[in-house]
Amino acid sequence: MKRFIATLNGESYINIPADRMVFNKDTNLVMVYNGQALVACVDVSVVITAHISDKEK
Repeated sequence: MKRFIATLNGESYINIPADRMVFNKDTNLVMVYNGQALVACVDVSVVITAHISDKEK
């Protein structure tokens, strides 16, 4: 199962099922998808780290 994991400013975080992330340089947003569904949209100014993790079951 793949997950999007991000550490944000202010000690917040995101940890949700997702299989890809796309950076939009025009808007400075990271768009996160699980299949065809958009599951997160994060402004890069608040992101400290962000990655997709593939954890085995």
